[in-house]
Amino acid sequence: MDSSYDVIVVGAGPAGLAAAKSAVDHGAKVLVIEDHAAIGTPVQCGESLALSSIEELGLKPDPSFVANDDVRIIRMYSPNKKKIELIMPEGQKTPGVILERKMFEKLLAVKIANSGAHIYTKTPAIGVLKDNGFVTGIKLKHIDEIREVKSRVVIAADGPSSNVAKWAGMEIYSDIKKFASCAQFQMANVNIDPKISEIYLGKVAPGGGFWILPKQKGFANVGLGIAGNDPKTALAYLREFVEKDERLRNGSIIEFNVGPVPVGGVVKKMVDNGIMVVGDAARQVNPATGGGMKFGIRAGIIAGEVAASAAKNGDCSAKFLKAYEKQWNKEFARRFKAFEIFKELIEEMPDEKLDKLCEQIGTREVPGDIDSQTDLGSMGLRMIWPVLRNYPKIVLKLGKFLPSLR
Repeated sequence: MDSSYDVIVVGAGPAGLAAAKSAVDHGAKVLVIEDHAAIGTPVQCGESLALSSIEELGLKPDPSFVANDDVRIIRMYSPNKKKIELIMPEGQKTPGVILERKMFEKLLAVKIANSGAHIYTKTPAIGVLKDNGFVTGIKLKHIDEIREVKSRVVIAADGPSSNVAKWAGMEIYSDIKKFASCAQFQMANVNIDPKISEIYLGKVAPGGGFWILPKQKGFANVGLGIAGNDPKTALAYLREFVEKDERLRNGSIIEFNVGPVPVGGVVKKMVDNGIMVVGDAARQVNPATGGGMKFGIRAGIIAGEVAASAAKNGDCSAKFLKAYEKQWNKEFARRFKAFEIFKELIEEMPDEKLDKLCEQIGTREVPGDIDSQTDLGSMGLRMIWPVLRNYPKIVLKLGKFLPSLR
């Protein structure tokens, strides 16, 4: 480990690795530190990712890290089991896959290290270095050695808690009401159709949703997110669902993960002098679906390029780094606002009204003109818009955001 770098990335999740790759690709000298002993663990998501994100990282979908690339039906259930089905015709390429995220992130880390970045695991950040109002590096612990490493730009990709952002004096919300509490089992010996992803709304997961995402025949991610202030734990809801579902009841739990997911919207300020925040640290998570990998990866790619340019130009001020924030907002701010409104409208609906809405939507076939750039959440919302526009309140609040959904 050298004593100074152009860019230090704290956190080797998808957003952090994307930032590191982008910075290296644009000529920066990069250090990545990760507090866990292995990159890719623990897995704290459903592992669904758009093909466009994989391609943007310079990777091709490969069986070494793609568990399932042939989910044909997305099925969503209302509180009283009325269902919506979005069907992908056979022969049409799906815009998303379900990953083996551990392998995906390790493969990406190897690619980045082979491009020249220095990557160290079991190396937590324990403080930030500051000078004259600028973040100028990271204080870290590598094995048993405490070191201070200088940088021109620090990229905080250290997850929902983001101590780095807090140490730097940045405002990132920590209100429990703005988080979903999540729990997930990876389950084997389950009777799940590998072509169908399922989502359940209502009392099975209050304030959130329950998912079954098939990784292969007999193997699935089974999890949920609930309102962060629910007095009952996410694990308790998860166990109840599994015990009541005959397809899951006799399955084996291969892996178990819990964790918070920020769903209260993106932070207002993503940069300051010498520092940028990306991914969960910046709360770049779809407020309605809880999905964040796609948005964190894109944020990392933008941030890495801007950080490399800042180092090259010798200007690491918030004013210069703000180019990242502006670009991310240009691409996603209106989309996130649309999903935030949609989530609020759905949560306000009485169960019987939500049941009726689901019945009206029913089964719909995915258009044949979608490509790998398509965002699945946005695609779904556009597909059901012909029904949603019959609800005046939804049209009034959501209609103006529809053009931003692609």
